[in-house]
Amino acid sequence: MIGASKVDVQQQINSSSLTSSGQETVVTSNGTTNIPPVTSVLHDCTAFVRKQVGASEILHGLPLNNEYELIPFNHFTYSRVYPIELGLGKRVVEKPIGYKRKDLLDALNRALESLNRNVTNKYTLDDFTEGIYRNEPTTGTQYEMYFRTKETTNKTTNSHHEHTNHGVTKVVVMRPFAPLQTIQMEAYPNKLDI
Repeated sequence: MIGASKVDVQQQINSSSLTSSGQETVVTSNGTTNIPPVTSVLHDCTAFVRKQVGASEILHGLPLNNEYELIPFNHFTYSRVYPIELGLGKRVVEKPIGYKRKDLLDALNRALESLNRNVTNKYTLDDFTEGIYRNEPTTGTQYEMYFRTKETTNKTTNSHHEHTNHGVTKVVVMRPFAPLQTIQMEAYPNKLDI
């Protein structure tokens, strides 16, 4: 690759593709296929996510110097968001649309997947009561969602099961941010040089 020309590199980029398992394969000019080791990539991603979760305030609090360092939570239900910072519209209640709606639905679906892992009585969106979220600039978006707890109790008089609610179940989900990446560097001449 050190002695490769710009054309060879461009051919390698053009011939890269994804296999059915999602791995990227690169076909070199001599016909050999290079597959990067998936285990090391997954290990790096897992280690990064664990580092982000550990650095956030989800599992433990962080000391703050004053009240201005506090990042407030926004309250939300399935169809409404109650923001703390009102923005230009000065609306105290918003209907989530676009990327906000997709973001909240992704978080809700992830929470439902976690709740329904080893349960016979499945949770649905109807069991969701309310949640809070905040966007922490250095670690990611944090969500706390509350669902009605489902438990099944046997009735002695009837043969069917009665579903009763015994409180709420809290699910904490986080969407960690990736590290900063340099996208473009460009030099501009001085006005006198033009």
